[in-house]
Amino acid sequence: MYNNAKLIIILCILSLVDVDCKDYYRLLGIRKNASEKEIEKAFRKKAKLLHPDVAPGKDKEFAEVANAYEVLKDPEKRKIYDRYGEDGLKQEGHQEHYNPRDSYFTFNDFDFDDIFQNIHFNHGGFGGRSQEFIQKHNFEGTIVEEIGSKEYNNSIRNVRVLNLYYFFTDNSRKCSSVFKGFVETITKFKGAINVFAINCNKHPSLCNKGAQSVPYLIAYTHGNKDPHVFNGENFALSLEIWLHKIIPSELVEIATHKQLSDFVDNQTITHVVVIVKKTLFLTILKSLSVYVKSKIKIGYIKASNAQLTKKIRLFKNTETATLYHISNSETMDGPSIEINSNNFADVLLWLNLKQNEFKKNLLGVYKELTKKAFDSGECGTSDNQFCFIFVKYGHKNENAIHNLFPSIAKRFGQDPLKIRYIDAQSQTDFVTAFNLPRLCTSVKMCTKFLVYRAKRGRFRIMDEELTVGNIERFIDNVITNSVVVDKTLNHKPAIVDKFAHNEF
Repeated sequence: MYNNAKLIIILCILSLVDVDCKDYYRLLGIRKNASEKEIEKAFRKKAKLLHPDVAPGKDKEFAEVANAYEVLKDPEKRKIYDRYGEDGLKQEGHQEHYNPRDSYFTFNDFDFDDIFQNIHFNHGGFGGRSQEFIQKHNFEGTIVEEIGSKEYNNSIRNVRVLNLYYFFTDNSRKCSSVFKGFVETITKFKGAINVFAINCNKHPSLCNKGAQSVPYLIAYTHGNKDPHVFNGENFALSLEIWLHKIIPSELVEIATHKQLSDFVDNQTITHVVVIVKKTLFLTILKSLSVYVKSKIKIGYIKASNAQLTKKIRLFKNTETATLYHISNSETMDGPSIEINSNNFADVLLWLNLKQNEFKKNLLGVYKELTKKAFDSGECGTSDNQFCFIFVKYGHKNENAIHNLFPSIAKRFGQDPLKIRYIDAQSQTDFVTAFNLPRLCTSVKMCTKFLVYRAKRGRFRIMDEELTVGNIERFIDNVITNSVVVDKTLNHKPAIVDKFAHNEF
């Protein structure tokens, strides 16, 4: 060991080969007798400056600092490093650092069996030379599924969010050294991603096609035919950052009061608000958002945004991320669930339950047709349902008719329709599209109930007196096609925001 360490020092001085001679203490800016707390404090300080989310393009520097921290925070690794340097760590199988420019293993590994293994690998074979047994990879009890060629080909054709593929050999020092960190890292994403392993000793032809070296990581994401290749310097922090960057997302960031209000009130599908603190859980949320994208929209608020988090009535400080199902921007109240690295399936189930509740709540509801709802598609050209509208002109005598509709709406709750009301005096551009007047003094002459099929640009106004029996009969006749919706619009209807002056 001493001779190897001495050789490395001499080579570094003479610069005869590309050998890493990094001073981990200098990288972190600490003394060699620094305490564990001082090491952690120094790393956090450096990480805040170099994290890729804050400093794009600083991935390499961040990885170097992270690598130094991973070694110095571990008493056993630190002891070896202090005595023998990086080479000592590699000889002991503790070091995850590697140079991505090298094709397979660096000269620093001093593992000539592995170098010969690389020669065989690149020429299509693994046999012909006895290998030193190092450590057999055991994925039992992990989220990793070991697969062969058939499963590999099937899986890349069926990517739900992200599939990760780990190519390895059992007789590689490098694979053994990264194994623990790799498994610990991907376990954090349990449920959010699918992870597969390919043993190149068993499947050399697959590895010759899919991998340039071992260990080797690639990922296929939903809707992307080409794989993403991991070029990080370790299989822990760098891998976590890489996954955050490449994973697909349907998330919506909420940064202002107006965005929060609009997101909560403007719901044609279920909307869920998340307050998230750590990047890890933002990555998991990205995966969730893709899983439920057709039926649930997820908007996230950074926990550091105190102005917004305090708007959530039941908000509690979180170290992870908390999802809130909020249906009213005035109360900002609703059920919640906290996400962690082990409950992805539970959160997915919770989201589906909230979506079912939302759908039930929409059935048989009588409410105002607002600009937010109209702009989001309600009673618009993308709405496949019949849209029945009670047009009010503000007369006191209208209240009796207005109060009939909640119970009528419930009766037709299972039918493909919605019943809404609109204020004619504030929505003149809307009512004139249906040949109705802007102002009117007579309830009998002006107050109307109509059906609108936006997709066809057609409508029909009910001619009979507005009684419960007549209204229900009109609705029945429309949905059974006994009444033809055939009147043409004067112009395209539009709704204005009555409270525009109160917007944030």
